[in-house]
Amino acid sequence: MLFEQPLYRMLGDSYLSVEFADTVHLRENFRIQAIARALAAEPAQGVVEIVPHLRNLAVVFDRAKTTPDKMRDFVAEAVEHVETPMQVESRLFRIPVWYDDPWSQALAARYDVPNNLEFLAEANGVSRDEAIERHSGTDFWIAAVGFVPGCYWGIPLDFELTLSAPKYPIPRDFTPSRILALAGLVTTIYPYAGPGGYQCIGRTAIEMYSPGSSNPLFPEDGILVRMGDRHRHYSVDPLEYEDIRSRLAAGQYEYEVSTETVDLDDYHTARQD
Repeated sequence: MLFEQPLYRMLGDSYLSVEFADTVHLRENFRIQAIARALAAEPAQGVVEIVPHLRNLAVVFDRAKTTPDKMRDFVAEAVEHVETPMQVESRLFRIPVWYDDPWSQALAARYDVPNNLEFLAEANGVSRDEAIERHSGTDFWIAAVGFVPGCYWGIPLDFELTLSAPKYPIPRDFTPSRILALAGLVTTIYPYAGPGGYQCIGRTAIEMYSPGSSNPLFPEDGILVRMGDRHRHYSVDPLEYEDIRSRLAAGQYEYEVSTETVDLDDYHTARQD
C-alpha cells in the first residue's frame, strides 16, 4: 500500500528514514531514486550518506554538524518538489545463468532442504522448466544496492511472470559466489562467498563484483551493479557456462550491456498490496 503521506522515522541518533509504502512499488521506486539524486546533487551540511532502498530513503548524518530537524527539512523539501520521472536512462545487462547448477544442488543437499529450483516451481504451481522460462522471461529492475558490497535487490518488471518463495527457515552459513538466488519477489546474485538464506536457483558465469578489475565497466570499488540498471537472465548449458568462464579468465569475454530509455508506462505498475 502506498502511504498518503511519507512517514518520517529516526532510526537511531543520526539516521533519518522516510518511508513511502509498506510494499515494493515500481513507480514509487522510480520516485525514490529521483529524490536520492536530487539530494546528492545539493547535499546539506552534515550529510554523511544518502541511502535509497526498495520503499524508503534514508539519510545518515553527523550530529556534530546538523540536527534531526534540519535533516527532516532537507529531505522534505525534495520529497515535496521532486516529481516521479516517467522515463530514465537504464543499463540493461544480459546475464548467462546455469539454472539448477551443481553448486545449488549441493547446497540443498548439504543443508537438508529440497532442491531450491524444484521448491520454487512447486511453490508457484509450475514445472521446473516453466519456472526457468518465467524467471528468464522478464527483466529485473535494480531497486536497491547495499547490505554488503555488490549485493542488490532486483524486482520483476512484468508482474505476470513473478515467482515467489520464502527464505530458508535457518540461513546457510555458506553460499558460493555468483549464485543466482530468489526470496519473496526479489532476485539477486551473491557477489562473493558468504552466508545467506535465499533460494539458490542457478549460478552465473560472469563476475558481478570484482575490485581492481581491469575491465572499464567496473568502478574502483568493484561493484558492477547500480540502482536503475536492469538484468535479463538467459539460460546456458554446462558447456556454454565453462566457455564463458574460460573467456573471462583469458580477458576475451565482453559483457552484454546496452543503455536504453526506460518508460515507466511500458511496465505493469498497477500492483498494489
